[in-house]
Amino acid sequence: MKILHIANEFGLDAVGGATEAASRRFMEDVTKGDEAMFLCAECKMKQVPPNVIIAGGPFCRFLKRHVLRRVMRAVGCPLDISLGIIPMGIGSVLKLFAPDRVCVHWIGKECLRYEELARISCPVTFFLHDFHLLESPAYRNETAWDRWVLRRIRNVLSNLNVDFEAPSQWVAAYLENILPNAAVRIRPSKIDPIFRLPTKNESRCCKSANRKFRILFCCTGGRRNPYKGYADLEKAIDLLPEALRKNSEVVVVGEDKLLTHVELRDMFYSADCLAFPSLRETQGLVKYEALACGLPVVAYNRTACAEGIAHKVDGYIAADGDVQDFARGLIWCSEARSAA
Repeated sequence: MKILHIANEFGLDAVGGATEAASRRFMEDVTKGDEAMFLCAECKMKQVPPNVIIAGGPFCRFLKRHVLRRVMRAVGCPLDISLGIIPMGIGSVLKLFAPDRVCVHWIGKECLRYEELARISCPVTFFLHDFHLLESPAYRNETAWDRWVLRRIRNVLSNLNVDFEAPSQWVAAYLENILPNAAVRIRPSKIDPIFRLPTKNESRCCKSANRKFRILFCCTGGRRNPYKGYADLEKAIDLLPEALRKNSEVVVVGEDKLLTHVELRDMFYSADCLAFPSLRETQGLVKYEALACGLPVVAYNRTACAEGIAHKVDGYIAADGDVQDFARGLIWCSEARSAA
């Protein structure tokens, strides 16, 4: 089968979770023998693989990075939505490659002009790695920009032979609620096998008995990312018992640069819990990476944030938005460390 994947970025290491999930899904098709191509605006690898096409050209990339962002700021358009007005040249790629299926990951800012998808005549699968198809007043302060973008997306979808892949049960249920006739498959995004339980040697190298209780906060953008909930983590730490608060440290990962998988795995091995106070997630790849390494995760019970966590077994599920309960989760992780 000939499959064309469309996303903003391609990369398998030291990239955001959505980029990695899209790239790994593409690699699955390559591994099983499909003739697959990946159309993107940027490649985050030093060498571009032969079946990865960087679309749009230098001028379009310049417009995206240096012009459109500034215009959006000037007119008050939220920077976390994709206006989708810069073309990627999908029509010419479709003509040359003639795919049997197109997979749209739709994971970046300005990765394509939505109306370009109208050229697609074969079946289309949308992957719900993020919220670009799910935005609503329930998960952000809705603006006129949102309504305009969503109206364009829905108009395009209505003219395509489309189905969806969701990385979590929550996403599948939510999509079926807003698009009742949608065909949705649940398939969690896979993580790199490097994320695994540490050996005894690795545990000894990375942890010492008398160090502080170490809390990881890990996401693209770090504290600057408003949807990852760092403000709630600060409030929760203020609610900890004084002795624990003084003996705790927060390590922020992903603020200045994204770590490689080896570096991130070692950070998991050196920590005592992952704080995951996100306001919204469609899956949360870093959560599963941490759990695979045996690191407890504290998350709110909202969107897909807590999916995959066994409460008080391998993590703690706090009531939605309850900062005090989130603090109790941190305390539970501290007590679990002491009992180990």
